[in-house]
Amino acid sequence: LLIKKGILSMAAWQHKDGAMQTFVPDMIGLAELPLQNLAGITGFYNYYLFTGDASVLPAAYKLSLSYLSLWKKAEDGLVVHHKGTWDWPDWGVAADYPVLENAWYYYALRSAAEIGRAAGLGGSEILESRAASLKEAFDKAYWDGSAYASGALYDDRANAVAVVSGLASKDKYPAVIEIFKSVYNSSPYMEKYVLEALCRMDRPDLAAARIRKRYGEMARDRGTTLWEVWSEDEGTANHAWSGGPLVIMQRYFAGVSPLTAGYESYLIKPDLAGLRRIDAVVPTAVGPVSVKAEKREEAVSYTVTPAEKGRAVLAVRAAADDAVTAGDERVNDEPRKTYGGLIFLKRENGAAWFLAPAGKEYRITVVKKQ
Repeated sequence: LLIKKGILSMAAWQHKDGAMQTFVPDMIGLAELPLQNLAGITGFYNYYLFTGDASVLPAAYKLSLSYLSLWKKAEDGLVVHHKGTWDWPDWGVAADYPVLENAWYYYALRSAAEIGRAAGLGGSEILESRAASLKEAFDKAYWDGSAYASGALYDDRANAVAVVSGLASKDKYPAVIEIFKSVYNSSPYMEKYVLEALCRMDRPDLAAARIRKRYGEMARDRGTTLWEVWSEDEGTANHAWSGGPLVIMQRYFAGVSPLTAGYESYLIKPDLAGLRRIDAVVPTAVGPVSVKAEKREEAVSYTVTPAEKGRAVLAVRAAADDAVTAGDERVNDEPRKTYGGLIFLKRENGAAWFLAPAGKEYRITVVKKQ
């Protein structure tokens, strides 16, 4: 409800020149932080994806289109810098603003196109065409063979948004991963996107390591709120944007995420990410999803209970020659056959995939080949 109020309030208080106001309501001046606003547009679609609430889409789409139109296309295909009232990309150090601005703009274009399609409104094709043109220019301008950069320094935030937005192709992942092993420029706000980028590049183990390294002091603190920056003595002591690891652990470690709006269909793909044990109950639009995973020597055991509604796809890490048991039945990879109540689909991309009928508990064990 808080997110819904935020979206509708931003739409209702759009500035007279078309700018999205970062702080609302504001009847006198204009407070516009362009990169936060572009991030906000990506959040509009995420709100719909996680809740299934389409009531906000027309207002969100109209706001997004008018705001995105404030950026102009440069001769090289990139965006002309849009200043706003504060060129603020993040706290932290050495932010690569040109890369960030183009990557956030691309991400917002694609998110706005999804909003338009979901709302049944026109214009998505134009947004996708602009995004495709920007992607080509982005690689040409900023990829140097090791990472995305507009100058001599590499920025973890800029490369993270390039990954989560879809700008970075998979062949670039190994190089970008190396950047994340040594560059720590971001504040708690943008660190969330670094963690998400690592998970999308199938390195949740490195995401877990960065969570320990960067958020460890905050987690050990006796206080009950999250700091704005990495030191309790700077900034405020209560900033929601520092909760990024909670989002990452729910979506990529417990592995529960929507495939279609409102969890009509959703994925359960647990990943221990170097942890010994996971025990999580994830609230969703169709009810709670319970996920337990535990590693013992060469075996990993899973106990999963999907929600009472929705269509759950379950995936567990398993190489082609790993032994998979569902309930008490050995899985022999026969498509559409039922094992322990689960309907086997395929073994692909290092995982065994199943359909998990709603509201029942399922047990799976994966034993690594010796």
